[in-house]
Amino acid sequence: MNHTAALSLPTDNLTQTSTIEAGYTSPVITDSGMPTLELLIEPDGDLDSAFVAYDRNGNTWLTVSGWLFEFSPDLPAAAAP
Repeated sequence: MNHTAALSLPTDNLTQTSTIEAGYTSPVITDSGMPTLELLIEPDGDLDSAFVAYDRNGNTWLTVSGWLFEFSPDLPAAAAP
């Protein structure tokens, strides 16, 4: 996958919907002792490498060093136990 192409997506009118349409469909929450990030990532992404993710709170693209974080799925409230 060419992550440079993902980083060059237009930032005008960038929405979660357009990000999902670009293939970033897996919502996750990160934990590393730093502020928590709520991200959208590619479903088949390697979380132990550097990868591109969409920050749902900041509405921006990030390059994430996956080995620095623990990830958990962000389940909708209805699906949570």
